[in-house]
Amino acid sequence: MDNKEARRLLTKYYDGETDSVDEARLMDYLSRDDIPADMTADRKLFALLYGIDRAKEPKDIERRMRRQTETWDMIEQATARRERRLSLRWMSGIAASLLVLTTLGVLVKPGDTYQTAANETGTEQRQYTQEEIERARAVTELALVKFSKSMNKGLDALGRHDD
Repeated sequence: MDNKEARRLLTKYYDGETDSVDEARLMDYLSRDDIPADMTADRKLFALLYGIDRAKEPKDIERRMRRQTETWDMIEQATARRERRLSLRWMSGIAASLLVLTTLGVLVKPGDTYQTAANETGTEQRQYTQEEIERARAVTELALVKFSKSMNKGLDALGRHDD
């Protein structure tokens, strides 16, 4: 577009008779570096209204965006691997704890007289005192509370990773 055509479109613009195609052509023309000095005020107006000064992009924007995207992908993959590792550790810890509890449950059946497992085979006949029974109960309760806290912490961590 030449200067004469640009002046005609500017007059048409100020009269309110332009359409979006004419305004786009004006923006393209006014964003150039070689406009006449008397159109600098029009250029400032278009820069304020349409942001034509901000529309210029760096020459290597695509390369920089691609590099930034690749960096974000690597960070995301590393984070996903770490989260997967943590959740596998929690699951294996939970499974091991359940195995220990199941083993204890099989060895100490409710309703027993709190005698050793060897008592069933008849090799040893030892009765536990009330003090030993209470101490064992207290230690078991502490272990179960600790296990419960660890289990809740692990389940909370797993719940956060599923979101």
